Amino acid sequence: MTIQFINTGSSPNRGDGDTLRTAFNKINENFRFLSTSTSSGSGGGGGGIQGPPGMRGPTGPAGPQGLQGPPGIQGSPGIQGSPGIQGPKGDTGAQGPKGDTGAQGPQGIQGPPGPGSSGSNNLIQSSIAPTGSTSTIWYDTVSGRTYVYFENNWVDSSPGIDSIPGPQGPQGLQGIQGPPGLQGPQGLQGPQGLQGPSGIAGIQGPPGPQGLKGDTGTQVNMLIEIPDVNTGGTGNPNLINGSLLVYNSVSKKWDTTTKLSNQLIDCGNF
Repeated sequence: MTIQFINTGSSPNRGDGDTLRTAFNKINENFRFLSTSTSSGSGGGGGGIQGPPGMRGPTGPAGPQGLQGPPGIQGSPGIQGSPGIQGPKGDTGAQGPKGDTGAQGPQGIQGPPGPGSSGSNNLIQSSIAPTGSTSTIWYDTVSGRTYVYFENNWVDSSPGIDSIPGPQGPQGLQGIQGPPGLQGPQGLQGPQGLQGPSGIAGIQGPPGPQGLKGDTGTQVNMLIEIPDVNTGGTGNPNLINGSLLVYNSVSKKWDTTTKLSNQLIDCGNF
């Protein structure tokens, strides 16, 4: 057997080297081989000098990854830590101002003394109602009032007149005005009112300025006489019934055209 070398991979944490189990198996095999070689070479002749290690062979392909081991047993929960120290108590707010005490009413008229002995054993001073008997007097040390036990009930023996209430305090500040409410629906349109009387007619404006004078047209200052138009008489033998007169602006004369049958032509104004 030769010394086995551990494949440390091409780079750290690359994952292409030997697993921990494979690496330690190689270490154990190397120790076992060295231990066996030392034991066998301890005879009379002694072992020879170990030669230099051979060249490292190429790294074989990585074996398949081993099965994942079962999860370890869950450890017991740690001891709960002690609660933290309670923070200091906050400062107590300042006490509000005490209201004015109303004026005490006058004491009522004292009634006549009741029957029975007036010994000191019938007077009880206490802040709560005691168990009494007939004609027992109880002075309430809290309210300062006196009660007489009569027919299984404590009866107030000094009701007095109710005290007059103190003057009313000033009115508080007015609250902030709330937002406006939603706008209601539009009401129905009322009927149309009667038409009022017509207004007075306005004053007529002044006349506008007179327009510019237009160009003077060609003036015809001779009277054209066309006798016997309907008959085509001797006065103008070329003008027959239905002919059209056209003014020639070059010769400054009236020319006649061919006869137009059954047509109405507007010749304008002369």
